[in-house]
Amino acid sequence: MQENHPIPNSEMRIPDHAIERIARCLLPRMQAFFEADAAQQASAEENSASQAAPNQPSRVA
Repeated sequence: MQENHPIPNSEMRIPDHAIERIARCLLPRMQAFFEADAAQQASAEENSASQAAPNQPSRVA
């Protein structure tokens, strides 16, 4: 049986400009998603479910 060992830190340095470029691509899409009616309804359902059962971990789809 194989033991579970934590993944070692690769100490890979991601340049700031690469992170900023990815963020600039993703941010508008994320904003549009969360502004959509379906996303707001799903968020409201998730919030009401988490308030009804606060000890239950939230389900990530």
